[in-house]
Amino acid sequence: MTQNKQNFSSENIRAANDRFINTISNGIKDLLKDVPENERMERLIKDDAIFRAISDFEYTYRIIFGSQIELLDELIRTNFMTNSEVRAFFDKQLTLRKIDFAVDFEKWKAFLVSQGLIMSNSINNPLNPLDVPLTGFSFSITDKGIAFLTFISDRGYDSKTVGI
Repeated sequence: MTQNKQNFSSENIRAANDRFINTISNGIKDLLKDVPENERMERLIKDDAIFRAISDFEYTYRIIFGSQIELLDELIRTNFMTNSEVRAFFDKQLTLRKIDFAVDFEKWKAFLVSQGLIMSNSINNPLNPLDVPLTGFSFSITDKGIAFLTFISDRGYDSKTVGI
């Protein structure tokens, strides 16, 4: 007995996608039927924010290095680190992970900043009346960074198995 191979046209694919989305939409409507009308919009906004965060965190986890996750963990413990401390941490991670190829420190760090997981702050001298920045920056973990660590912990993801 041979099976007929079905070729999907772009119309059939769109229809299948629409059916799938309608199934999800109907499920959402069913979940909201017991929510009072005046609370539905707030509930939908919060649920949308949660799903956006999950999508963002899944994407970030696929492209982040384990050493960067380790830095986030370290920033929770230390509250902040100077640029030179972050550099020393980076160098130590390369040794621990036995990385024998060039990794650009500035790009490694910039990824965390661009993803909103850490933020840089200029280090200012509180005794300086002109508030002229001292050399360098400090880095601290953001609320998003903390939420990301919570996300990967809740899912049992392991920083030891993720890239460099």
